[in-house]
Amino acid sequence: MKPIYLGALVALLMSAPVEPARAQEPHNEVQSSDPQLLALASEFGDWLAANRPVSPHAILRGARPMAWDPNWSRSALQQRKSEYLQFQGRHKAISTLGFNTGDRIDTAILGASMARVHWTLEVLDRPRRDPGFYLDQSLGSLFELLIQSPEPDEADVEELIRRLHRFTPLINAAKLELDEVVRSLAEESIATIGDANLRTDAFEAALSPYVSDRLRYDFNVGIRAMRQSLSTFKDWLTVSLERFRESPAIGIQRYRWYLGHVALVPRSPEALLVESELALARAGAELAVTAHRFSDQLAQGELDSAERLVQMAAISQQEIATFLSSAGLVSGMEATEAFALAMLPATLLPLRGIGERVDFGLGGSAETRRFLLGEKAGSSLLERYAWSDPRLLICWDGVPGRHAQVRAASGHARPIRRSASNASLSEGVALYFNALVREAGLYAFKPASRMMALALLRRQAALANADVQIALGDWDIEEAVDFLVVRGGLERADATHSVWQLVRDPGRAGAAFAAYGQLVRFLADAAGALDDAFELDAFNDRVLLNAHVPIALQRWEYLGIEDELDQLVEQRGRPATVPE
Repeated sequence: MKPIYLGALVALLMSAPVEPARAQEPHNEVQSSDPQLLALASEFGDWLAANRPVSPHAILRGARPMAWDPNWSRSALQQRKSEYLQFQGRHKAISTLGFNTGDRIDTAILGASMARVHWTLEVLDRPRRDPGFYLDQSLGSLFELLIQSPEPDEADVEELIRRLHRFTPLINAAKLELDEVVRSLAEESIATIGDANLRTDAFEAALSPYVSDRLRYDFNVGIRAMRQSLSTFKDWLTVSLERFRESPAIGIQRYRWYLGHVALVPRSPEALLVESELALARAGAELAVTAHRFSDQLAQGELDSAERLVQMAAISQQEIATFLSSAGLVSGMEATEAFALAMLPATLLPLRGIGERVDFGLGGSAETRRFLLGEKAGSSLLERYAWSDPRLLICWDGVPGRHAQVRAASGHARPIRRSASNASLSEGVALYFNALVREAGLYAFKPASRMMALALLRRQAALANADVQIALGDWDIEEAVDFLVVRGGLERADATHSVWQLVRDPGRAGAAFAAYGQLVRFLADAAGALDDAFELDAFNDRVLLNAHVPIALQRWEYLGIEDELDQLVEQRGRPATVPE
């Protein structure tokens, strides 16, 4: 039996008893045998490529069809809703009678993917609530293309021009549809636009070298549309602020609906608060003990340039791969060769603040690229950590983090499990692996790095807690920011930005932390059920392969334990494996 590094992870387990179970034979080596299910999943995937909103989350990006049109007018929105309902009807018509466990799980995953469309367009109703939705579809559509092709060829430039020409109708649609705007989201959008003229000028200058004479006129027309649209949208939001609603709360029923139908997380909001409070206390205590124990070893220098950071990251990747293998945590780390840190290209600089600066290759590129700003100031928390120790960023976005998830799942024999429909699950799995390598000793000789890894766990627990409190209306914006500063250890600027994200995307932080806790419990139960037959690297390999499968379903498939499915039944009113 290989060594198991549980440490503080096991202490976070819930107190519920572990049911006796026997590990099942894996079903994921066999592709689904139901042609109706596979055909529906394939058609829905094609529909999503053309109709899903642009997302700031890198894990949800993918290839778009040629001449894709980011049209979100009222008529286009109604057509999308009509088409979605047809897919939902076909999904409901699938009978799972006679399906094996793997096929029933695939059916549930497809249903959750469809539920995300309903959540965005109907339950959360972002086209009416969030001005940032239209910035995602306009500026975000440029970012989505350029992060996949930062040095655009002529075909890419033609596509960029098409998207620039959509700015005017998008912003016109925004002014018509935004009748339930949350004031804090409007303030965020105003801050995101910034100086519209400066942003547009910078974009024009960065892209001009790639624009041929043949496309110059159309490009200039598109630039004028971009400039005017962003300016008028910012002005409209600014003068309308007082009439926008103040409370960002979505209510407990909507929050529960997200957990039960989209994330497939068998947790109530109340349970999430308890779990996050426990994790905050434990992380805070461990930070205090570590600081006391290694008080004379916490001084840690920083790299002197972004170029040096990229060089050190390449060395650190190999160190992490060797550590994972020698510690028996994960096997088959060839994926490290397809992950690279790089400097943010000039074409993306004018689009700072629009989306995650990560390309997981979902649009067709051969590698994952994590783009960095040229300086520490203005970088995200993880990027600032990387200036002291690149391993912290690599373990989250690279290996064994989100890149490893994407690469492993892309080779799954079951097509439905190859792509993500849920950013929260990806983050929960990444948090689990970050905690695992920390407990296993990756930062044994750098106590300051261990403290930063602990601070990351504390931050995620605090975000989950604030996510619930904001969504339920218990806290306003300032109360949430203060909590993240005092309990989460964030700087005020980071806390403010984080709260904006919680208001924009309620449920994600809570579901991510819940998935982490589920995965910890899953590990402990698997080790207990298999005893000497348990191998940690085989378990973690399986988790990576099934990284897009909600943990409750993984647990059922692998151990045959249905306790979390029973909790989902209680949340949803019917079995989680029966299509809604």
